[in-house]
Amino acid sequence: TFGMGSGTGGGKYAKDQEGSGEGMGLGVKASPSAFIVIKDEEAKLLSLRKPGSLEKLVEKFPEILEKFPRKLGKRGGKGEKKE
Repeated sequence: TFGMGSGTGGGKYAKDQEGSGEGMGLGVKASPSAFIVIKDEEAKLLSLRKPGSLEKLVEKFPEILEKFPRKLGKRGGKGEKKE
């Protein structure tokens, strides 16, 4: 879900003062409605709008983490000297 809002305003000082003021604001919000979970050859859409969906996602979190490479904390880029 995406939402956006904006507002503007302006005004002048009283007759005995000089100047004016203007302002503008903009806000954007994005919140997920669902996640796509891919396991082996199967893809599932896990909605966050249904009761209990967030709990299901939390239960699957360890399984999802196993899919990421174990080298996240290790560096093996160019320029490093191997011993």
